[in-house]
Amino acid sequence: IKLYPNPSTGIVRIKTTEETNVTITDVTGKVVYTSNQLVNEATMNLSNLQKGVYIAKMSNTQGSSVQKLVIK
Repeated sequence: IKLYPNPSTGIVRIKTTEETNVTITDVTGKVVYTSNQLVNEATMNLSNLQKGVYIAKMSNTQGSSVQKLVIK
């Protein structure tokens, strides 16, 4: 699972080989974005989020990944 560009201005792409669920949380743990069943190369519009650091949790049948995401 690849999340890019990072840092981002709000438009984030995810590249995956199978259906992936994504949850974005702020540093306090509040869920600010969720998306289910993203596949191949999907685009997420996070431009409504404030500038800062977020945590992207991505999972599919192959496993899960947690990445820091910076919105600038």
